Amino acid sequence: MMPQVSEDVAREALIKFVGKKWTYSRKPAQNLVFKDLRPFTVYRYRLETFTESRSSAWEHEIYTGQYVDGPQYGSIPPPWQVEVQYPPKFTDTVQKVRVPHTSSVKSCHQCQGKGRVRCIHCHSRGWISCMSCHGAIHGRNRKCVGCHGRGRKVCTWCHGSGHKTCRKCNGRKKLLHFIQLTVTWKNQVYEFIPDRLPEFPIKKFEKVSGEAFFIDESLLVYPIVGFPDKEICNASEEAIHEHLNKYSAVSRILQQRGAVQSYTQRAGVGAGFHSNQAEATPESTESQDQLIEQVASAVAATVSRAGASYSSLLLLQWKTLRLFRIRD
Repeated sequence: MMPQVSEDVAREALIKFVGKKWTYSRKPAQNLVFKDLRPFTVYRYRLETFTESRSSAWEHEIYTGQYVDGPQYGSIPPPWQVEVQYPPKFTDTVQKVRVPHTSSVKSCHQCQGKGRVRCIHCHSRGWISCMSCHGAIHGRNRKCVGCHGRGRKVCTWCHGSGHKTCRKCNGRKKLLHFIQLTVTWKNQVYEFIPDRLPEFPIKKFEKVSGEAFFIDESLLVYPIVGFPDKEICNASEEAIHEHLNKYSAVSRILQQRGAVQSYTQRAGVGAGFHSNQAEATPESTESQDQLIEQVASAVAATVSRAGASYSSLLLLQWKTLRLFRIRD
């Protein structure tokens, strides 16, 4: 059984939301009265396709004498034969792995194996022109304070040497080259909710999870057949075909999970206005205030674009929040 948010709690939440808007008044929220509630059910179909894709590219790191796993130690395995540690299913993860037997040591291409590069600030001269006098002497027997009359100063970037330590190899002169494999696990999600109530923002369902009374998990799931809501059946068939055609060509499908969730909505009538809300379970207890504020903001934006009066706007917001029942 789903506990209801009391009228006092909902009213307090709306007043709290209004308090953040300096142009809003609290009076409509304090005086609004509800007259009727009518329950009905909405279903959501959710398809998750857990995929894995692999790509490789040459990488390098500073060589400091570490072990070099070169081709002499074995043949180079294809990308899909490289062993990796798999993450929990249906979670987005990226893992980088060094492909075995692809390492080799080469001279640094940045400094040509010298360990240092020319200083670009002084052009390897070790000094720069004085910015105060530009090499000139100010009057007879007067020397520039900045350069003491020399017209130039020691380059602070290279400390007068004309060269700097190579950043690519950190002065080590050599780099370790290898092929790096990037493995990407991605949970591809498809959701469908029949749009039975245009007044209710469908995107608000993304923040909550309803009662999952049907779950099918397999390598490849089957479309739903015989469900009372034909739109759910059609959506499941289209989603499965779409994911199969879209992701099997560019990645490997590891697992699929299909679910049907139910939401009990209540249509509310108060002060001559109509609104709709869903009974749902928030993903975390702290999301209650965020969810209430999101609904209020969405209703406010919708009514404002429609040119409704401010009083009507606050009344509609109140109806929206009052009817949102959230499970503890």
